Amino acid sequence: MMAILIALFLAFGGLVLDGGRIYFEKRRLQAAADAAAYGGALELKRGLRPNLNLETEIVTAGRDDARINGVEHGVNTIDVAINHPPTTGPNAGSTGHVEAIITETVPTFLMRVLNINTATIRARGVAGLEANGDACVIALDPDDRGALRVAGTALLDAKCGVLSNSYDTCGMEVSGNAEVHGTWIGVAGQHCGGGVYDPPAVNGALQIIDPLGWMTPPDYANVTPVYTNVKVTNATATLNPGYYQGGIEISGSSSNVTFNPGLYVLDSGLKITGGVVTGDDVTFYNVGNEYFDIDGATQVELSAPTSGDTQGMLFWGSASSPNGNPGHKLRGTSQTSFTGAIYFPAQHVDWAGTNDTIGEWTMLVANTIDITGNGTATQTMNPPPPGALPQVTTATLVE
Repeated sequence: MMAILIALFLAFGGLVLDGGRIYFEKRRLQAAADAAAYGGALELKRGLRPNLNLETEIVTAGRDDARINGVEHGVNTIDVAINHPPTTGPNAGSTGHVEAIITETVPTFLMRVLNINTATIRARGVAGLEANGDACVIALDPDDRGALRVAGTALLDAKCGVLSNSYDTCGMEVSGNAEVHGTWIGVAGQHCGGGVYDPPAVNGALQIIDPLGWMTPPDYANVTPVYTNVKVTNATATLNPGYYQGGIEISGSSSNVTFNPGLYVLDSGLKITGGVVTGDDVTFYNVGNEYFDIDGATQVELSAPTSGDTQGMLFWGSASSPNGNPGHKLRGTSQTSFTGAIYFPAQHVDWAGTNDTIGEWTMLVANTIDITGNGTATQTMNPPPPGALPQVTTATLVE
């Protein structure tokens, strides 16, 4: 009887002690699996741009994140498998998701009395690129003081999230009588200034990877026809898509210019200082050292394409264009309407207006952003509706 009782005691003790250890290891592996899947999804987001080594980079990133969490592939009996797309579960076969499966064989102690010498532990996590329309005003610079600045009497009324990626102690500054309203307001560092944040800004917010950084820039090398030093002064004109050497300049109160649908590649910016300017289904892609300067026009109404390679992109600057003063100046009147994404990942945007100088929807993403206003200017930002942009995503743990 004593022998039987001792065996039973050891068996139950094994269930408690070995089971507790196995449960502890399971939790450790699960944390690493979640981190590995999320790391792979982040690499997938970056890799949406052309990348011949995407699959290798996803696996490397996933295993690196598992290792950071104390679980290293190939050490002892640990195996970290990174699958793109996932092989099981509700997201099996989805190229927008990454699966991490971690297995480890651990020895038992007291459970050996039941002839159970080892236990195999398995953890699984899945992360993917999920639709994200939360933030539509984003300053990307990670270090700049006042990377997102709202000043004067401007009221930024964002029907979306507002974020500064800057870790500075004044990464977002709202000063004077300025106000920022949004569905949420966040800054990676800290906010400052005596203006109004509604709701209150959250310090230490998670940075957002450039939501449009995956998009393939236009292949403009062979864009034709080529136009040189196009200037319209107090005249009526219709401009067509093409490559504009010397940029485009429109001035004079009696100018009336229509842009036909298509891609306009500019090596010296776009300057509009007077007249009436309209255009639907247009994208302006800036590749040179000059900036956009839209200031003083009577009426400017421009909207981005609703389909095609540049869908949703209205003003777009090359990531290799230099940054500096004064940056892109976008200033309008109550008759100014910009519908589409305004995207200058490497440059500054100076945004100002008298009242509601926004289109049907606007997404403003730039390296740094200044927003100012005259009088009681209200800058209303409506986020992109579903399908307006080809894909605005964020990496999210889903399983």
